[in-house]
Amino acid sequence: MSRKKKRPRSRSTRSLSKSPSVHSLPGEGMKAFQRGDYDTALAMWEDAAAKLSRVTLPAALAEAYFRRGLKQGDVGDLQKAVELRPDDGRFYYHLGLMEQRNGRLAEAVAALEKVVKQGGDLAKRAAFPLALIGWQQGKAVEKTAVWPLLTAKQQGQLQQAGTFLRRPYVVADDANVLWRGLMAYDNGRLDEAQQLLTQAAKLSDGAGISHFYLGAIAAQQEAWLSATEHWVQAFQQGHRSPRLMTNLAEAYHRLAEERLANGETESALDAVAEAYRYQQEDRQLNDLLAYLEQQKGYEAARSGNWDTAQMYWEMAQEHGGGNFRLVCNLALAQEQAEAYYEAALLWREALRRRPRRDDHPDAISDEQVSQLWQRTAVAYEKAEFFDEGVDVRKMAVKWQPDSLPVRMNYVEALLQNGRLQAAQNELERVLERDKNHIPALLLLGEVLAENETWWHAAQAVHYWRRVLELEPGNQAAQENLVDYYVNRGEEYLDWGHRVREALENFEQALIYAPKNAKVLAKIGGCLLELGEKEEAEQHFAKAIEIDPHSLDVRSSIIIYYLSVGDEAGAWERANQVQASLETVPALFYINIASNCLYNRMPEMAKKWLDKAEAVADKGEPVMVTIGEMAMIVPGAAEVCEPYLHRAIAIGQEPGQANFVLGVLAAKRGDTKMADKYWREARKIAKRNKDEVLLERIGQAEMMFRSPFGGLLSRILGGEVDPRLLERMLPGMLGELFEDDDFDEDDDEFFF
Repeated sequence: MSRKKKRPRSRSTRSLSKSPSVHSLPGEGMKAFQRGDYDTALAMWEDAAAKLSRVTLPAALAEAYFRRGLKQGDVGDLQKAVELRPDDGRFYYHLGLMEQRNGRLAEAVAALEKVVKQGGDLAKRAAFPLALIGWQQGKAVEKTAVWPLLTAKQQGQLQQAGTFLRRPYVVADDANVLWRGLMAYDNGRLDEAQQLLTQAAKLSDGAGISHFYLGAIAAQQEAWLSATEHWVQAFQQGHRSPRLMTNLAEAYHRLAEERLANGETESALDAVAEAYRYQQEDRQLNDLLAYLEQQKGYEAARSGNWDTAQMYWEMAQEHGGGNFRLVCNLALAQEQAEAYYEAALLWREALRRRPRRDDHPDAISDEQVSQLWQRTAVAYEKAEFFDEGVDVRKMAVKWQPDSLPVRMNYVEALLQNGRLQAAQNELERVLERDKNHIPALLLLGEVLAENETWWHAAQAVHYWRRVLELEPGNQAAQENLVDYYVNRGEEYLDWGHRVREALENFEQALIYAPKNAKVLAKIGGCLLELGEKEEAEQHFAKAIEIDPHSLDVRSSIIIYYLSVGDEAGAWERANQVQASLETVPALFYINIASNCLYNRMPEMAKKWLDKAEAVADKGEPVMVTIGEMAMIVPGAAEVCEPYLHRAIAIGQEPGQANFVLGVLAAKRGDTKMADKYWREARKIAKRNKDEVLLERIGQAEMMFRSPFGGLLSRILGGEVDPRLLERMLPGMLGELFEDDDFDEDDDEFFF
């Protein structure tokens, strides 16, 4: 019986969120309206109105605009409500009141007159603000059509208010306490005004204006804290006027200055922040705010809280305080955060903003400008933007051209960036200013010694000898001369095996280092090869006397005997080493064997390897060490590879042994066998959690499987001299080998 195939289930879409359908928009909008979310309600109802035809939507939209307008004090929302429901007097009434508070009297009159024309109870409510506007405009309110709509109390209030249309203000003794307080204020009786307005401020009618004038009285007495308190209460009581906002900003500004003068930085900052709320465009206010934020930043920095300091300084910068000092502080904060690239950019910005007038309090000298450029360079160098570091060090030299330390710092940067010719040119400029400047003489010699052409390199000696003339015993000059002559001697031996010339250079080196055991051994080696055995052995003996524990000196002497075919003399020297030193490591004999392999003396190498195996400590991976020579010594595989198989057989680092066998197979072009060995090495490395070995295997696979793997095999196999590789690569790689950034002497600003 065949099985029934299951029908594939369709993916359920019930869990997917869906936006409300068009017909649900009115209901969803009502829910938002009821919870006071007028923005959402308006968005949904506007959407519904565009897609549905419902007679209730305009009224709903009008109500939402009306409610939001009252909540946010937005005249625009009230105007939209009026447009949607021009027959609703409430909207006109509140629009008129808002326009009146905002000082737009003509617009307020237009809205309130529509309410009056519609009649009813709302018309009576609109009559008083309409009459009050007429009074403000200097009209005879008693003769207008709204006068009969006012209550007797309202008419009395307006008649009393008429007193304030002309000075001196005189009101009846039984007049409203607010009017009497205002009259006293205008007539300069401030104590009486304060007493009456304090009473008026407790009443619901006129509380806002009472606090406004109480604040004015406090301001005249320079009681700025009291002034701000009254004006804030006036604002909270609904009093609105441009002068109130200006007064609040001014009072908080004065309060901040007062607190700052008393050393109260924290409370001064609070006060100026309040002033900023009411008037953000005032330049002096912004300057004070930025100054206080900078002070808070200083306090935080002094306590080691650089994050807080940076926060305050960034706030100061936003408030227009981006001056030279502030940007310097921001750069310091970035340095503390180890954001060196950002610090370098800020130091450059600080230098751009530095005052240019000498009489400016923040003016800095040319030397200080140079120091800031040097600090910028250090930041760039720590961020590893070395090219930029060189460029700004050049600017430091420009501002302090006669400062040799500044120029030497520039030289060091050029050298670290590999720009030898530019460094040489700059060193020559230093010596033009001071021909006996020892650091420049030393460094110029080192730069010349790096030159590939021998006639330039030979000039280095002149500068180092000059240093010794100025300062006999200068260690750096002596070491440089020793290195120079030793390198020249080695070059004579390597290229053409010119022993006599090599000897001359080694003897020159000995002049500057008479107790250098290695140099003495090299001289002995040359003498031995020239047939002057007795003198050679004298030099060997002196070298051993100076440094009896140096295995390098001892092994080099043995190798010199082997190089002239005196195997007996070599073993005699080896036995002397064994007798004079407590322990001789296996590596000592392995190095001698390595030299034999380099010089194609495999049978002799085997004897020294047998000796290495005999003296090796228990547990020392001597066989793997010997086997690894096959990777780097041309022609060593035949001698060394058997040691790797023996290492695997006895369990001596089998992972490393398999890895090396894989490399040797890859060198021979046997990739199949190489993969076999590497698989085994990888298995062992994973078992032992040997991350280093795993990395070596990966690197070997990448190298031998790359397009240059065949060339690498030939180089490692000894078919290609590795020294030829540098000359071969440019032709093989083409444009990829070119260094577009190299600039032989980028110093065009100098003159």
